[in-house]
Amino acid sequence: MTNLRTGTSIGKGMSMPDTNPEHNTNPEIDADAPPPVPVGAVDDEAGICFLIEKSLAVLGYAPHTAEDADSGLELIREVRPKVVLSDIRMPGHDGVWLVQQIAEAFPGLPVVLVTAVPDLDGRLILQPAVAGYLVKPFSLEQLRAVLVNALALADREPPPRASTSTEFTDFFD
Repeated sequence: MTNLRTGTSIGKGMSMPDTNPEHNTNPEIDADAPPPVPVGAVDDEAGICFLIEKSLAVLGYAPHTAEDADSGLELIREVRPKVVLSDIRMPGHDGVWLVQQIAEAFPGLPVVLVTAVPDLDGRLILQPAVAGYLVKPFSLEQLRAVLVNALALADREPPPRASTSTEFTDFFD
């Protein structure tokens, strides 16, 4: 079995990470640590969900997965993860729809887009909820880095809602 900590990629032809606690080389994970941070992952491919779940566990997070955008939204309502990983292309509602729903219902909740297509539309990346993206296949270190950045955003206060046009014009009267 291949250990993802050695740089094996997550994507097509992926290997399952070594989740044996005796093999844990992550000094940040210890018995006295606070409970793991919940992370949601939404991908329509069961195998990808499984590998992301195992990878998140190896990194010390509490993974929660869903296999479509609607189930992902329900998962977010129930679990209240600190960050969400979402595939973009899924049958039914896609990752773009999910990002829009998250931005409306959970302002400040960062989303990391996961895609097999390396050239993303810049407008998608600039969505308020999008904290970054990963291109499949990606390494465990890339996953760790994007999660650290997204969690830093999650700890910030969400930006205030823009004022209405009448409030804006009242300011100048």
